[in-house]
Amino acid sequence: EKKPEEVYLSDAAKVFLCETLCNEIQVYKTILKQAQNINKEQYIQSMQELKTSCPKEAMEESCADDMPDISLKVEKAKGELIY
Repeated sequence: EKKPEEVYLSDAAKVFLCETLCNEIQVYKTILKQAQNINKEQYIQSMQELKTSCPKEAMEESCADDMPDISLKVEKAKGELIY
């Protein structure tokens, strides 16, 4: 088992990961902005942490890849969900 200090991503890997997760990051920012259970300071802290991890995606409002249309998956899942 690796120790936390042994886990390392290169700068190139971090950029690739942030670019790959760009749409998810945009959704995360929207959720943060609309969240009613966090205060302004918590919002600012979360955005600062995001800017540290993925600065480009933290500042952008859209991504190179379009947001996927998951409406069919949502409709299909409605019949499969157990309440």
